[in-house]
Amino acid sequence: MAKKKLCDVLEHLKELANKGDVSLDDVLKSFGTRAYAPLYFIFGLVLLSPIGALPGATAVFGTLIALLAAQSLFTDSPWVPKTLRKRHAKSATMKRWVDRCIPYVKKAERYAKPRWSWCVKPPFSYISSFFIFVLGISTYGLGLIPGGLILPGLALIFLALALFHHDGVWMMTGLVFGLSGMAVGLISAL
Repeated sequence: MAKKKLCDVLEHLKELANKGDVSLDDVLKSFGTRAYAPLYFIFGLVLLSPIGALPGATAVFGTLIALLAAQSLFTDSPWVPKTLRKRHAKSATMKRWVDRCIPYVKKAERYAKPRWSWCVKPPFSYISSFFIFVLGISTYGLGLIPGGLILPGLALIFLALALFHHDGVWMMTGLVFGLSGMAVGLISAL
């Protein structure tokens, strides 16, 4: 499954949904060793959404991002508590979600391709994981700045897509967004 496109994984999830409810464990197994990517992507979307602006939300999501990044330094797939792995989405909900995502994913996949592979392989992959860890921690302070979570949210989305597609150009773009967000935070603090 490592060489499949994101659309292929989503289609597989849709097939699973045709058979019944889909658990988080099914989703993580479908993504295989690239299971960190959708989690980073979801957290990036949360940071961009109004949810990220709720008091205390940045501490919760920043901690989860940092924990995921720390795990990625040591394991190929994320550890998720068994009670969460057993949680499931109803078949109709999963199919509707996949159907909504596929057009956007197809557009993104036109631009994503394996390139600059050195950016997504060790030792650089460890540097990017450490960067995501620092980015997660930095959201604590950036959440206090109006619009301060936009750049870290975009960074996580680009980094997630880079990790999934093994695209070093997107990896560098994500790093630039993340560093820009941290710079804005530092300048605002002064």
